[in-house]
Amino acid sequence: MKKKVFLLLLPVLAGLFITAVLVVIPAKANQQQSAVSHHHETIQVYGLVESFPDQLVGEWIVNATSYTADDQTVFKEEHGTFSIGACVEVEYIDNSPGGGYQALKIETEFPFKCDSPPDPLSDASGIVISFPVDLVGTWVVDSTIYTATANTRFEQEHGPFSVGGCVEVKYISETYEAVEIATTESEECGGEGEEHFYGFIEVVPDAYTSTITSTWVISGVEFISTPETEFNTDHGPLVVGACAKVEYQVINSQNMAHKIATEWAYHCLGAIAYNQIYGSVVSFPPDLYGTWVISPTSNTNFMFVTDPSTRFDHKSGDITIGTCVKVKYYTVDGVNHAIDVKVKRGHQCDLIEVPSLSKLVATLEMRPPTDTLTGTWTFAGVAFTATETTHFEEDDGDLVVGDCVESKYDPAAGAMLLHQLEGEDAEECQALDGSQLFKLFGVVEIMPDGGVFTGTWEVSGVLIEAITTTVFEQEHGALAPGAFVAVQFTYDEGTGIRTATKIATHVAPGFGRSHGFGHLESIKPGGAPDGSDLYTIDGVSYIEDPAMDAGLNLKVGSLVSVNAYETNGNLYATRIMLASLTYVPVINR
Repeated sequence: MKKKVFLLLLPVLAGLFITAVLVVIPAKANQQQSAVSHHHETIQVYGLVESFPDQLVGEWIVNATSYTADDQTVFKEEHGTFSIGACVEVEYIDNSPGGGYQALKIETEFPFKCDSPPDPLSDASGIVISFPVDLVGTWVVDSTIYTATANTRFEQEHGPFSVGGCVEVKYISETYEAVEIATTESEECGGEGEEHFYGFIEVVPDAYTSTITSTWVISGVEFISTPETEFNTDHGPLVVGACAKVEYQVINSQNMAHKIATEWAYHCLGAIAYNQIYGSVVSFPPDLYGTWVISPTSNTNFMFVTDPSTRFDHKSGDITIGTCVKVKYYTVDGVNHAIDVKVKRGHQCDLIEVPSLSKLVATLEMRPPTDTLTGTWTFAGVAFTATETTHFEEDDGDLVVGDCVESKYDPAAGAMLLHQLEGEDAEECQALDGSQLFKLFGVVEIMPDGGVFTGTWEVSGVLIEAITTTVFEQEHGALAPGAFVAVQFTYDEGTGIRTATKIATHVAPGFGRSHGFGHLESIKPGGAPDGSDLYTIDGVSYIEDPAMDAGLNLKVGSLVSVNAYETNGNLYATRIMLASLTYVPVINR
């Protein structure tokens, strides 16, 4: 709570109103001035202006008292312009002896505030905990009790009085009798900028729409609602288990909610909160709401449920048995809930859509003769095909058997077409202890049935065995067909078996929540704390995500688009591509 000594000085001289010079005036005090208020006894007075400098900086005479204003003083003309005879509020510190009165803020005020004053006053800003319905009576602001009387002035210039709102109280320090109570900006109570939060509701307070403050618990975080909080139920009721978006400010270390609204559940499931899958309809409910079964390319039936919140797109044809559909869904407690069901052309169900090129980092087992690059390349027992369009980066010479190589490929229809090959440091194919460890980024096509994860997986055309020691993580959505995953695995050349040490959902290239556009200012290899490359785009730093998709011709100065997601305060780029501008001619008619 901010507290200051406040004096009302009787006007000693009334003057004629003369228009002052028009100047540009700062809107509010800066942080330096706020800090001064905490370390010096700040005094405030109301009084009539007797003289002031043309450019405002210099000596002011208010009620026969001299105040010095400098370039740090804040000037506000909220209730008229500065002029001789105008009523002003001066906030100052006493630097005497020798220093005089240093003005921190001079602000025009309503004339009645310069009328007969009461005793010397103190001033405090804080959060309203409780107040009487008719305003007269006991107010609790932060942890302090004030008494408002019939003579107390009430001002609601910054919104109505409400529990949880920020107010400024001017009061008699001996009795805590309030002379003036006014709403003010949340920053005066230590408020920060508005933020938003997604989470599942865990505690719904009783009678939260009444005149009392209420405490909500959403994904383990407490939020305070007040009678001024807006509630929105467009996506279902505000009940335990519902996904909610909270718009709030942190005021005095409390999360004060401005708005609490239900949202689609996938918003609460992580950075990439949904999966998608293509398949032919096997069965569906007559009214479209209920349980569906489709047959993906894996020929393993996939089941999901729809409800009135599901969006249906029939533009490409009617939904019938055998229709090809694309389903976007999220998974809760083993049940797949559809967000979108879209009719697609039949050939699109012949393969599983890959959101971007898949990526494999492994040692080279076999390659075509050195005089040609096209043909079969083998990594970790998997054969890939290079064509005339494959891009090779062999900065350190020809790729040879045993080299660690990053390959980007398209697994469509099992073709395993190589788009790009690039040699990597040997450490990229090793664990921290130097043992073999390969990496795969791709889409889950086949996974074990029966709700267990151990067994055979197929990820972007690569078969992987998950065993009891395999670690499974679902931070970025559920492990399900269509999910984009990062796989760490070992390869036994003798048996040809690839064994997963870890399978985790991952943010697919282009699927992060953050989108940017600007000039690539720098690329720092190994510049991130974890040793990843660091990209700077228009002053913003992005860490290279392990699955990042990057354009082939990126260079400093290029105009690029970037997609990213945020974790622990860092932005991880999932895709950085060259951007282009299209200029459309203006036609004058």
